Amino acid sequence: MDRQWVVGTPPHIHSDESTARIMWRVVLALAPAGAWSVWWFGPAVLWVIGLSVGVSVAMEALIQRLSGKPVTIADGSAVVTGLLLAYVLPPNGVVPATAGAPAQLTLLPWYVPVTAAAMAIGVAKHCFGGLGQNIWNPALVGRAFAQVCFPDAVTLPMWPAGDFFGGGGQAVTQATALAKHPAAPHIYSLTDLFLGRCGGCIGEVSALLLLIGGIYLILRKYVDWRLVSAYLLTVFLLVMILPAEEGTFWAESPESWMSRQAQARVAPAAAGDAAAAVGRVVARPKLDLAFYHLFAGGVMLGALFMATDMVTSPLTRKGQVIFGIGCGALTALLRFYSGMPEGVCYSILLMNTACPLIDRYTRPRVFGERRK
Repeated sequence: MDRQWVVGTPPHIHSDESTARIMWRVVLALAPAGAWSVWWFGPAVLWVIGLSVGVSVAMEALIQRLSGKPVTIADGSAVVTGLLLAYVLPPNGVVPATAGAPAQLTLLPWYVPVTAAAMAIGVAKHCFGGLGQNIWNPALVGRAFAQVCFPDAVTLPMWPAGDFFGGGGQAVTQATALAKHPAAPHIYSLTDLFLGRCGGCIGEVSALLLLIGGIYLILRKYVDWRLVSAYLLTVFLLVMILPAEEGTFWAESPESWMSRQAQARVAPAAAGDAAAAVGRVVARPKLDLAFYHLFAGGVMLGALFMATDMVTSPLTRKGQVIFGIGCGALTALLRFYSGMPEGVCYSILLMNTACPLIDRYTRPRVFGERRK
């Protein structure tokens, strides 16, 4: 019996997964954090998300049509980029105070998400060939571009306040969870940060909902748990180890460990009260601070949804661990010793740059191959 052999190129093993299915499930995993932000910050969040996602999709379709490629906006990759970009932008804008009126909340200026989305899709993604060929995470490139070009628009002195603040949807003037200022103790407890009762960018405030979405992606095997664990554990350990500048870091609500510690450092009360406060603090102040850093800012969003991008993260298991450790170390160092309160964006972009080198030196040997 004659046999006909067909020779094809790899991969030879296929699954039912597709780019569209993966991307839309990522959107599903991100949806709870976005819904919480709409409830907490108000409908202005929809303005930012709509502009960011809309411009991302339109830019993707325009570039693909102009370059003669099939338009693939239905696969959801541009939607994911636009949504992640919106999640790292503030929920509102601020009209500066004048002689006759105080500062007021307003919509985030339209040009911030529009230009950031155009940069993310047009430059960070398609200048390198499109989906699967970009070097850096496009959403983070868009955020970094917005930070450089519009620093006053993305670094706000005021935030919308949800009902948990007792403000009934009004604005509050206060620092974000990671701001460094000895005269402005923060009001957030670990519970506030974990649940999302705090100021911050749209998609990074609720660590709980981000964790739920991330666990879903891990169970679907879209995200490698090794990278996430290495990232979070590195941040946790370095916060426990690294010395912080005296009097400039992170006080919480009056009943918490960190608030008592900050009050004892910055403005000690009566001798008896101060001694009692110090006695309650010295047992585990660093542990409290370590959890604070995990829940505050963009660590959860970065570790679960940004650093784990399939295109810009390493291919090997060992490389995933190295990549996560590098992201975590850079995040902690930037938070503690740079002029910026946050370090997630730049830490991931820097490690994206090192990703090809990590892949090269962690590539497994072919069976029987000798080391040179």
